[in-house]
Amino acid sequence: MARALGLAALAALAFAPGASASVIGIDMGTQYMKVASGLDIVVNFESKRKSDNLIAFYRGERKFAAEAANLIRRKPDNVAARLASMIGRNADHPAVQGLADQYLQVLPAFNESAGVLEMELEGASYTPQELTAMLLQFAQAITKDHTGSGVRDAVLTVPAWYTQSERVALLDAADLAKLNVLTLIDTTTAVALQWAIDRVYEEDHYVLFYDMGAGGTEVSVARFYPMSDKGKNVSAFEVMGKGWDETLGGFAFDLRLTDILAEKFNKQVGKGDVRKHPRPMAKLREQSRKVKEILSANVEIPVNVDGLHNDIDFRGHVTRREFAEKTR
Repeated sequence: MARALGLAALAALAFAPGASASVIGIDMGTQYMKVASGLDIVVNFESKRKSDNLIAFYRGERKFAAEAANLIRRKPDNVAARLASMIGRNADHPAVQGLADQYLQVLPAFNESAGVLEMELEGASYTPQELTAMLLQFAQAITKDHTGSGVRDAVLTVPAWYTQSERVALLDAADLAKLNVLTLIDTTTAVALQWAIDRVYEEDHYVLFYDMGAGGTEVSVARFYPMSDKGKNVSAFEVMGKGWDETLGGFAFDLRLTDILAEKFNKQVGKGDVRKHPRPMAKLREQSRKVKEILSANVEIPVNVDGLHNDIDFRGHVTRREFAEKTR
């Protein structure tokens, strides 16, 4: 899925007027960012095909991807996450208000004089657009490292639930990054485009595309039909309809696991509620993601977090049955 998204986005603008010879596709997911250049998936500085969609500031330096993720346990108040849920939105938006229940150390605040959301990191304030621009610059940097040449033109994928406000804000971020956006394309539409490129149908054919990401779930139905281009049969398509749930994604499952771990720690300690303390909860939230991935292939997993709260180590285990019951 990740590769199809990137390559389809590129294919959409491969012959766009005014585009440079080098066009990249960027999938700005809620949790990860993927970049494609031509037919290649760009690997980052850690030789990984996807990068944590995080930015951190530590001792005056910007940290991205794995370096930012490594700071979550030690310096969670230096790390900005979930920017895709904030960009182009105000403090009253349900997705922004919901961040307070996700155990994030750094939350946005509304600057009334400027009329925008801001996040404070190492004593400085940044808007979601400014932070997203830095992530786009990181995408350009890893592309140059991977291909040996710079890039100016890009296609960006966006979730189906983005309104005009979010899309304009993303374009503003790209402008700050000096990145020329040829178009924005919905994620499931990008997949449908890739599907059409690889297949030719002799009659109408309907396909349902389903994408559950970290932030939400999108579904679309596309109709593929034959079309003649200079005497050659090719596939064309149209999106017949789409639906989404912005609250149902990987993060929702992570939060259920986070609650399980918090309950177990509270039971271990015997007093107080660790959920009232943002720093240890940030550690448990990060740990829950790893637990979720391991439980997909194992029926149980031991969980150990040193010095979780008040210098108390957390020792426990979680079963797949517990997880399943919590997510019903």
